[in-house]
Amino acid sequence: AALRETKEEVVGDFYLFRTQDAQEYLNFLENFDENKYKIVDISTSYNYNYRGSDEFYMVTYKLLSPKKE
Repeated sequence: AALRETKEEVVGDFYLFRTQDAQEYLNFLENFDENKYKIVDISTSYNYNYRGSDEFYMVTYKLLSPKKE
């Protein structure tokens, strides 16, 4: 069986969530805190080749700026 990997990392002001598991991806989106973070980009790939599948789901997001009152 292929190794499934889920990874979260911070690059500068951006957070990256990447997984090869569709259910993990859906869980991430369902539990995403839109009051705290803003999604900048969503990338997906679903590709089969001679090595197998290289599907992945990636969400780039960042912390929202505090609201000035």
